[in-house]
Amino acid sequence: MSDAPRITIAEASKHAGEKVQIAGWLTYLRKSGKIVFPQLRDGTGIIQCVGVKSELPEELFETLKNLTQESSLIVTGKLRAEQRAQGGYELDVTAVEILQRVPETDPYPITPRTTAWNF
Repeated sequence: MSDAPRITIAEASKHAGEKVQIAGWLTYLRKSGKIVFPQLRDGTGIIQCVGVKSELPEELFETLKNLTQESSLIVTGKLRAEQRAQGGYELDVTAVEILQRVPETDPYPITPRTTAWNF
């Protein structure tokens, strides 16, 4: 999918300004018009990703916008410092590989999130 190195969320601070891949599960998805904010978790933490409609192919943006909680994916993008973000970094999405999408008809037995976490 990409020649970007795959890192963990805990390693984000060592790769600010770089293009990387992060594999994980969708914890929460916030939508704001032409921007989506998928929160991705791996075994080391949580990071907010940012997908901007005008910077992504239409099909990719629609795929992101319609992801379901706990779907597994690999997100490629550029890491940047963001003091308001949990962990201090955000990942600007350039590509996504969906490994497994949880169907709405058969969700995992967890409580769906309706609000963002406040840490």
